Amino acid sequence: MNFDEKYDLLIDQTGGFGRFQWLNVSGFLCSMLSSGWYLYGLTFYELMPKSGFQCLENGVWVACTPAEFCGSNIEHKIDYS
Repeated sequence: MNFDEKYDLLIDQTGGFGRFQWLNVSGFLCSMLSSGWYLYGLTFYELMPKSGFQCLENGVWVACTPAEFCGSNIEHKIDYS
């Protein structure tokens, strides 16, 4: 007898998976799904840094502003130091 069969047998012996259990499961799922929209989207709520960008010019990373690289093909990164 594998785990699934044992689990099904235990559920049947304790009275089955009734209306109360389905209500609890659906309540937990709805509460988890509703908070997931906010929780997983936290990274999109962050503000863009005002300074601290670096652009690659002639093989050297130099400080720059978003106005210098937005809409252009300049390689850039955020300076986290």
